[in-house]
Amino acid sequence: MTAPLGRTRPVHLRIDAVVEVTPAQADELRRDYAPKSTDAAPDVIAGLRDSLPDEPLLTSAELNGAFTEGRFGATAYLAPASHCVVLVALGEWTRGDRGSGYRSTSPRM
Repeated sequence: MTAPLGRTRPVHLRIDAVVEVTPAQADELRRDYAPKSTDAAPDVIAGLRDSLPDEPLLTSAELNGAFTEGRFGATAYLAPASHCVVLVALGEWTRGDRGSGYRSTSPRM
């Protein structure tokens, strides 16, 4: 199925990631965004669940904002002892007006 000429269809994207950072970067994230302990577990895809750090995770609206770009929203969790960031990012993208790339059209989380 294709979109009518001159119109685009949104593409829904989800990115789940477990990212190792340096100890200095983990300390900087903790200092700059003041995340607090959470009982909530990241809702990552099944293939990443075994990669989640086995320690209490920290999160905050400010930390989420550090990983939100434009209108592509993210929920971020910091695992300070293992120097990891867990990201669950969601967005909706449409092709640019002249086909030169993609631009975000989703509401900010």
